[in-house]
Amino acid sequence: MATTYNIELSQGNTLDLRLSVKDSDEVAINLSGYYVRGYARHRYSSTGILLDLNPVVVSGVSGELFASGLVDVIVRPLITAGIPVCQGVYDIEKYTLSGGLDYDVEKLIHGYFNVSPEVTS
Repeated sequence: MATTYNIELSQGNTLDLRLSVKDSDEVAINLSGYYVRGYARHRYSSTGILLDLNPVVVSGVSGELFASGLVDVIVRPLITAGIPVCQGVYDIEKYTLSGGLDYDVEKLIHGYFNVSPEVTS
């Protein structure tokens, strides 16, 4: 079951999040060997993307952080300034690749993606 986080963003601000992903027993999900991807959209049925979140699995030199279930999302102000004011949705999923194709895909995180206007620029 995916973890729910709602993201609040003001246009032109840095989006800098560290999200923790846990299973139904509240144990960190081991992300060793997985890639992650995530997008924000106006609605789940939308074909256009508001923002590519470019999530990254947090890892340490010895690999111990893979088991921590941590995913970072960092988007710079130049990009967030162009996102329209809206209440959208997003999700982040883990996956592996086999023969160049997605394999073992699972949604990790989802929620609302709320964008408020920038007043001072």
